[in-house]
Amino acid sequence: MFGIKRIWAVGIVAAAVVAPTAGAPAPAEAMVAISAQSSSHCSEPPEVWDFGYDNYYRDQFPLWLQPFTFTVYRKGGTGYASLYDENNAGSYYFDESSPEEFTLLGAQNGQLASWGDRRVWAIVQTDCGQAVVDYWFEFEPDYSGIDTDSTEVVMPIGDSYSTAAANPPYYDELRGGLCRRSPAAWPHFLFQGSQEQPLIESSAACAGAKIQALYGSFQGEPPQLESVRAANPTIVTVTIGGNDAGFSAVLRTCLLRSCAAAPAGKRFSRLEEAETTIRKLQPRLKRAFLDLKKAAPRAQVYVVGYPRIFPSSRELAVNCSWLDNNERIGLNGLAAWLDAVERRAAKAAGVNYVSVLDDLDGHELCSADSWMFQVNPFCIRDVRCGHPLVKGEVAIAKAVTKAIIG
Repeated sequence: MFGIKRIWAVGIVAAAVVAPTAGAPAPAEAMVAISAQSSSHCSEPPEVWDFGYDNYYRDQFPLWLQPFTFTVYRKGGTGYASLYDENNAGSYYFDESSPEEFTLLGAQNGQLASWGDRRVWAIVQTDCGQAVVDYWFEFEPDYSGIDTDSTEVVMPIGDSYSTAAANPPYYDELRGGLCRRSPAAWPHFLFQGSQEQPLIESSAACAGAKIQALYGSFQGEPPQLESVRAANPTIVTVTIGGNDAGFSAVLRTCLLRSCAAAPAGKRFSRLEEAETTIRKLQPRLKRAFLDLKKAAPRAQVYVVGYPRIFPSSRELAVNCSWLDNNERIGLNGLAAWLDAVERRAAKAAGVNYVSVLDDLDGHELCSADSWMFQVNPFCIRDVRCGHPLVKGEVAIAKAVTKAIIG
């Protein structure tokens, strides 16, 4: 146990250390990011203590945030802590250099708060398991002093690569949602370690979404562009196009049979067919990005690509007996093609592009230290397959944060 507890500001946005007040515990130094070389050792699952609403810290946050506190005893390992409700989450990652015990100040997005009773969850997850607690509170929010015109508002949209589908629990399931939005999604880790304190709007991203989900209802959710218009954000992040490219279907084919050779009676292999599909995506992506600019006229739009999810060399692919070398080369080639097509479409539409193609380098599927949820024939219909785990989400968040704030 530590004699002096450490205080973190855990909000809907990234790292903002609480300013000290008379009698308050001293704030901690900036949280250390997960290191690619760090090992993960923990003795048992983490614990969450003393979860509640604390008006003592109310003046330390922007007006749209509400203060909660909870104490984490992480018991080693790497992972993350999060505060979430059925619509949104604020999350922080930690590594082995973080203290075993620390107190976090939680901040609930005021735009989501309602009059009367409300339920909020806190989760801490490490390599050895997770702890989840919930809390009912009642308060009467007052947002009359918020200057929305000068507030940075960030809104994530897109597909499962913006929802962290490999990392349950999914907070939208609390209201019957089907989009698999996780507190561990990289948009919830944005700006950690920076001085930025923007408002992160409720995510409109949805697992399985294609370009059409920007324009029409999907999984019972409104069109994503409609949600963007309502939020009027200053920054929009989007991952889209992977499902239109049919990447999941290609991966399933590779699991069940060879996807690098043309089957009997066909001229092209499944990989070659997918490459043709990807080449045709550029005009549709350009139109989608132009329409996104119109939906968010005051926003900077950041199109975020997809990581290469297989090792760059045969020698590094040690844990996938189903994957032959031609398939590995072909699947990585598809990822590179999609990255190039998305980049060109973003440039043509006049929006920003963030390539994360190599941000999981050394930690892809089949590698010795993978940051991805496994892929094998037994999980062929499991949405978690082929998506980043928490460390992968953190790596993407760091790349996007760097692109936005330099």
